[in-house]
Amino acid sequence: MDQMVDRLIGSPTPGSVHSITHKFRGSAGNTMYIVVSLDEFNVPSGMFIQVGSSGSTIHNVCNALARVISIAIQNDKATALQIVQTMEDVRSEVVWISDTLGKADSIPAVIALVLEYHLNVEHKLDKLHSGEED
Repeated sequence: MDQMVDRLIGSPTPGSVHSITHKFRGSAGNTMYIVVSLDEFNVPSGMFIQVGSSGSTIHNVCNALARVISIAIQNDKATALQIVQTMEDVRSEVVWISDTLGKADSIPAVIALVLEYHLNVEHKLDKLHSGEED
């Protein structure tokens, strides 16, 4: 079972951090990248959002939002779930689609979808290690 977990996430190295980049296509023809930094236990520890041209309002707002989320989850890991619950129902005129994570109805909903994905992966890995079944 440990080999399966290692194939899924790699063997964590104490003190190491790695990241995963998620790509979303917007219905308005734009692209967004969300990079989630994961600590040695594969728990989200930071986030970067790249959307729009450097200096544009959307770029700067998303950059600021990612910084605030990063500060929140670095100070309290349980905050990530609250962020998901707060942002998952936000809607906008632009729909975002990921080949791997599916559809989200706004940038906040994309953030919630990405965080939820990483939280669920961590939850499933906890179950694997404890021997519980779904």
